[in-house]
Amino acid sequence: MSQHSMTVESLWHFPVKGLEGACRDSVTLQAGRHFPDDRIFAVGNGHARHEQSPPGIWHKKAFFLQQMQFEQLAELTCAFDGTKLSIHHRGRCVVSGDMDSDDGVAEIDAFFASLVGHQIPGAPHLMRVTDGSYADTKGCVDLPWGHCLGCQLWHRHRYTPRPAAVPPEYHAEYRNPFCRECTGRQEGTTWRCGITYCCACRALRGD
Repeated sequence: MSQHSMTVESLWHFPVKGLEGACRDSVTLQAGRHFPDDRIFAVGNGHARHEQSPPGIWHKKAFFLQQMQFEQLAELTCAFDGTKLSIHHRGRCVVSGDMDSDDGVAEIDAFFASLVGHQIPGAPHLMRVTDGSYADTKGCVDLPWGHCLGCQLWHRHRYTPRPAAVPPEYHAEYRNPFCRECTGRQEGTTWRCGITYCCACRALRGD
């Protein structure tokens, strides 16, 4: 059996989802738990769902400010001291506040309102998750790693289970070989075993 090794060169966490992260010297991990202090805060985009939901629950990333939609966020640099957040823009500190205090949250909210308030459905608001993380997935799911044949990168993703009627030797080819982003571009791809991936039902089908 081949041996695999991995070298971790740096440890990064992102206390506020969508903003710049911070490097850590060390971290203690727990099985079945998220990376400590990672994405425990996020800036809501003012969607009505936030007011209709209990505070601290998980929401999809579409309900928060994120760099893929707001390029202004990429220009910000962040410094963290515990729960104190200082945001700099082009070398100048534009806001600083304790994310666990009402006054600090109000100052941070006011900054983001001036930055992107005209682009979102309501007033932005710094939120803290009650348990877990504002990660892209609701729970800390232990998914296997797979190599995407589209972008040639390694991802953690779900595999399509092999139906009982399919011979065991086809098991490997019954796994979804494309990450979520590449899947939509692989409609009708057929492998040598005659299995075709169907994007409509996200399953692999035989002829």
